[in-house]
Amino acid sequence: MASFNIINMAKKMSEDTTEATIEHRRAPRSRTLQGAKIIVDNTSIYDCVIKSRSDTGFGLKLGSSLGIPDEFVLVDAKQGEKYDVKVVWRRRTMLGVQKRLSDAA
Repeated sequence: MASFNIINMAKKMSEDTTEATIEHRRAPRSRTLQGAKIIVDNTSIYDCVIKSRSDTGFGLKLGSSLGIPDEFVLVDAKQGEKYDVKVVWRRRTMLGVQKRLSDAA
């Protein structure tokens, strides 16, 4: 009977993991590794890497997300384009940002 419970628990964990990994994105993302800059109030500049991008936003990798405000300008170093963005999720060394309305077209 104990093995039956373990099997049921394993199935449940698998189902939970599958549900947790389903993405709820409005636009498909593509993976990339591009240098970029985070510009805060035209005074502070932070280096970062664009790890993924979509029509609506970016996944960023940086040394630390500590001190990065919820809104800033992201400059794509390769294309030279600037985006006004807002943070939608935050991890210790990662940020998920969404293009603000003026850039989302």
